[in-house]
Amino acid sequence: MYKPIQIAEVLRHHRLGEITDLSDIESFRNRSIHWRNDVTTELMGKVSTSSARFQHDVWNESAMKSEYLVQLGAANLQDASIEKMIYRAISKKQEILIDFFFKLENVSTASGLKKLFSLFDSDNLQTSRDRLFEILISSTFEALMEENEIFLSIRGLNSTSNSFALAAVSKLVGSREIRLKMSRLGRTNSADAGVDVWSNFGVIVNIKHRLVDEQLLSTILEDTPNGELLIVCKAVTSKALSVTWDPTNQRAVSILTLDQVWSSVEDLELEQLNWDNFMSNFIQAFRREFPLVSSLVEFMNSRNYLD
Repeated sequence: MYKPIQIAEVLRHHRLGEITDLSDIESFRNRSIHWRNDVTTELMGKVSTSSARFQHDVWNESAMKSEYLVQLGAANLQDASIEKMIYRAISKKQEILIDFFFKLENVSTASGLKKLFSLFDSDNLQTSRDRLFEILISSTFEALMEENEIFLSIRGLNSTSNSFALAAVSKLVGSREIRLKMSRLGRTNSADAGVDVWSNFGVIVNIKHRLVDEQLLSTILEDTPNGELLIVCKAVTSKALSVTWDPTNQRAVSILTLDQVWSSVEDLELEQLNWDNFMSNFIQAFRREFPLVSSLVEFMNSRNYLD
């Protein structure tokens, strides 16, 4: 959406009189990036990290020709109609996420939340669905850790070494108890076999909204670092499951299905405080992952694009 936003902002600044000639692209080429960045920072809290060449590519003849931009500017000049059209199109792409977000306020049960997830059953929403399930799982772990108040005991290193590196590690570790934590790491990718949720106690969590068979399990085992591994998946074949039970394995591997995750969410519902913590974690994570669901409506209202 960076390029449509960049075009919309150029049209806006032309409408406001800050650009006099839309055919003179060089007069606003660099400024257009700053105008776009101001908007994406407000809407998403980030800017494009693509190369300068890619960011300027929007003004190439194969993308937005200057004569087309002049025509769009003329149509937009009186009532901001083209600006509105661009931002409404962006809003249209977010409408299911926006609908989901506002319905979250009325969710009071695990079954209600599960039903709300059905909005993402369509294949063309796979990426958003995968990210959403990753948020669900990390929020469930967070709430369960808070509920059970599990701590890990840490002992300092006993060494007479004069190594500065070892001394630095020892200082960080110390002797203390720390609360166990699990948090989401980055964004999900269904083709990726890496770490999705990190823990501060050595367990690696890999989330797959897919059926895990022997081939996929092998890829996950090869591509994740050494350590105890928890795989959360849609389902698992019996052959893949048997591999995790093999006593000759050099690492501990456990598999959790999404049905079992939902069962854990139902358990959290039994105590109001636990449920409230879970929903608070989930909503905060959702807003971080999909910031447009709340910021876009406010932004469009502030510019009268919803009139």
